[in-house]
Amino acid sequence: MKDQIEKIFILIKSMIIQWENEFRKLEAQIDYIEINLREHMSKKEF
Repeated sequence: MKDQIEKIFILIKSMIIQWENEFRKLEAQIDYIEINLREHMSKKEF
């Protein structure tokens, strides 16, 4: 029983790590889009 609980916790931990990685990728994409938008807007102003 204790073995199964430990396995479940390990599984949950690995899922959380995967979610964190996906979240970091999304953050990076958002930063990239934001930078591109700023560059695009600054070009349009001139």
